[in-house]
Amino acid sequence: MTTVRRASVTDSPETAEHGLTGRDRRQLLAARRHIDAHLADALRASEVARIAGLIETALRQGFRALFGTGVYA
Repeated sequence: MTTVRRASVTDSPETAEHGLTGRDRRQLLAARRHIDAHLADALRASEVARIAGLIETALRQGFRALFGTGVYA
């Protein structure tokens, strides 16, 4: 019997290259969605991080690693 292994987000070279787990990636994407949904609002990185379940440092570093840009860009 052959076992088929499903690929996960952490298997992608892009994610592995940045040292991000699948959970990190999902949280960063949630943060980005929140920012996109509230473009007209004055957002603080600490608030976005809290909403995404991250600490502010992880949010800033993760944005740089995954998106190649800062949180406020």
